[in-house]
Amino acid sequence: MTDITREELNARLENQQLKVDARLKEFEGKVTDGLTQMNHSLQLLDKDLAGVRGLKGTIILNSILSVIAIVGIVIAVMSYGVANFDSGRDTSEAIQDMKQQSLETRALLEQIKAHQTPKQ
Repeated sequence: MTDITREELNARLENQQLKVDARLKEFEGKVTDGLTQMNHSLQLLDKDLAGVRGLKGTIILNSILSVIAIVGIVIAVMSYGVANFDSGRDTSEAIQDMKQQSLETRALLEQIKAHQTPKQ
């Protein structure tokens, strides 16, 4: 084997350094492309998730409104039942009053008939 001269060694090292630099540039380019693609994907994902953020508030609002509606319906049914109960009680009292008045009217009519019969 022959000995390598200083110029050949420098040329060989310089050649190796150029190869390493080229590989490093290629690697940096690939990393930059990958980061760009990831950034683009994250932006698309952010756009997709923007609707989900609003959906959470909508679900909470609809839940609250549903509870309020159910409570309102329950109160309306209860007041309807109470009104019907009171109406039935009032009707019962009215019927009793009418029966009492009917009996009083019958008694008055019998008295009137009793006073009219001897005169004839």
